[in-house]
Amino acid sequence: MIYHQYNIDTFISNFLAVRSNFSREALTLLFEYYESIGEPIEFDPIAMCCDWSEYSDPLEALEDVGGLDEFENLEAFYLTCTYEGSTPAEALEEVLGTSVLWDGDKCFLIFYGGAIL
Repeated sequence: MIYHQYNIDTFISNFLAVRSNFSREALTLLFEYYESIGEPIEFDPIAMCCDWSEYSDPLEALEDVGGLDEFENLEAFYLTCTYEGSTPAEALEEVLGTSVLWDGDKCFLIFYGGAIL
């Protein structure tokens, strides 16, 4: 079996050569997530596109999965996060019951695939 070790630049460029589903910010989050696992991961952009979805704000993610009923709007979501002392990623993870990656700004990745590693 042949292994190739990617750095952030080769990961992003090789991913974008196959699929354009994610922004560079999202691909950076994915790279950091898979690096944190500490085990070799197969580079499979198509599977990654099936497992993860990118959103620019948590309201968009909540609308997409039907979890918006709990919040009237994005401001209500953020006020709830602030009141409960959680980040938008933590609040989304709790509401959606799945893994959420967040760059601390406007990039959210929501896990939809099989088992989290």
